[in-house]
Amino acid sequence: MSEARTAFVLGGTGHVGHAIVRELLLRGYRVKALTRKAEPPILFGLDVTVVQGDAGAPEGIDHLLGDADLVVDAA
Repeated sequence: MSEARTAFVLGGTGHVGHAIVRELLLRGYRVKALTRKAEPPILFGLDVTVVQGDAGAPEGIDHLLGDADLVVDAA
């Protein structure tokens, strides 16, 4: 059996981003969600790694992507 793939979702706490996070989880992905919120309530109870940050920050997000196999921009 192959190891689960990792997806990184920008805007994972928004309306569209949240739906994408749920679909990725159903498809067996390990999910990391980028959000500006410290503890986004919309993701409580989901097996998601929350990464606090801002996709528009001058330093970028490359250092946050880690081992992501897939990046989805829902921001």
